[in-house]
Amino acid sequence: MENDWNMKHIHRLITSSATYQQDSKHKSILREKDAKNRLLARGPRLRVPAETIRDIQLTTSGLINLELGGRCVFPPAPDFLFQKPVSYGPKIWHTEMDSQRYRRALYTFRFRSVPYPMLAAFDAATGDAACVRRTTSTTPLQSLVTLNESMSVEAAVALGSRPPNKDELQILQTLFDQQKTAITPESATELITTYKPLPLDLKTHNPVHLAAATAVAQTLLNLDETMTKN
Repeated sequence: MENDWNMKHIHRLITSSATYQQDSKHKSILREKDAKNRLLARGPRLRVPAETIRDIQLTTSGLINLELGGRCVFPPAPDFLFQKPVSYGPKIWHTEMDSQRYRRALYTFRFRSVPYPMLAAFDAATGDAACVRRTTSTTPLQSLVTLNESMSVEAAVALGSRPPNKDELQILQTLFDQQKTAITPESATELITTYKPLPLDLKTHNPVHLAAATAVAQTLLNLDETMTKN
């Protein structure tokens, strides 16, 4: 009320508060007094919403287009979703071929009868009914989506081509070496040519090395700490 019902103000106030920014670990001294966290003795632990997962992928990979406003966009989606019998009738889905495909998930176009599959896998609401509160599930399908869905792989390819900093390098080197010896040149070429992110110059990358780095990036994008607020 004091700030003219400004919702951005209250969101900023909540998220910048010391209470909200606590981690979710139990503090032994308060475990018995506040076992259910009614007194907010610890921060919330939750899997972030579907749109945020996509935005995390795009942000960490460096692909994200932060343009504000404008039309809805059409990121890659399986063609069969828009044909009978999956859809009520043929629908037009012109996949974006420029940086528009990397806009935030907020701008992803959604048919009421055909939810965008990546977002649906992470419990985004469909458009055919009102949704008061989303459920939050954890399923094997979600891991398959983030490992194999085309935009997720594109983000992994881009993240795999980004040089790590000193602290990251020590942790990731072993996994990278393992993947480098396991991947064949043929499978590496297929991976990076099928899921090549638009800004990536493939002439500067060894296919096997980039494919191994992509596997490392997929691991990072599938970590619990990537998709969970702790």
